[in-house]
Amino acid sequence: MTGRFHSNRADGDDTVTADHRREWRHWIIETVTAGSASVVPVSRLVDTIADREPDEMGRSQIRTALISDVLPAVDSDPGLEYDADRQVVINYGN
Repeated sequence: MTGRFHSNRADGDDTVTADHRREWRHWIIETVTAGSASVVPVSRLVDTIADREPDEMGRSQIRTALISDVLPAVDSDPGLEYDADRQVVINYGN
């Protein structure tokens, strides 16, 4: 396969690349800061990414990558917090 999306397992299971994680983080920040809601559920972020992602990728794979890699990194952005217990991202800037 070409582009950001690649397969590294014999069974054809595709993985989330660093490029995916970087782009998704931008989309998350855009989603959380653009709206009037100060709390955005992870399920909404998964839907947003699945709708925008040009590569074939299942929502469960997106959710797993968000929870394990992308959302914990969002905590480093001023005014944003990922609450893993509640499965939400909070924007304290609103």
